Amino acid sequence: MPSAASVKIDKQLNQENALADPSQNLTPIRQAITIIEHKIRNLEKRKGKLESYKELQNAGKELNADQKTAVAKFNEVISTLDFARDLCKQFVGIATVTERKQKLAKRKPS
Repeated sequence: MPSAASVKIDKQLNQENALADPSQNLTPIRQAITIIEHKIRNLEKRKGKLESYKELQNAGKELNADQKTAVAKFNEVISTLDFARDLCKQFVGIATVTERKQKLAKRKPS
């Protein structure tokens, strides 16, 4: 289940991608943003699965060894997810500033 923070980031990224020129989406920074977005999505899925394992464990159901190992790494997943979101937000900011500067440079006569 996506959290409210990830929905906000997704909306912001979708709006910026819609506003950006399609040729701009192929820049290296936009490619990096796409990679990070995929990582965030995968981490959200993993977080959801780990939360369901935790709920089962709290309900008294016995987990197998792999599930117990996965639950033990829950905090690591959360930390990585927070890091990826922060990194994505910073990259989006950099890309936005760069794109604005490029547009201004195109408008100004040489």
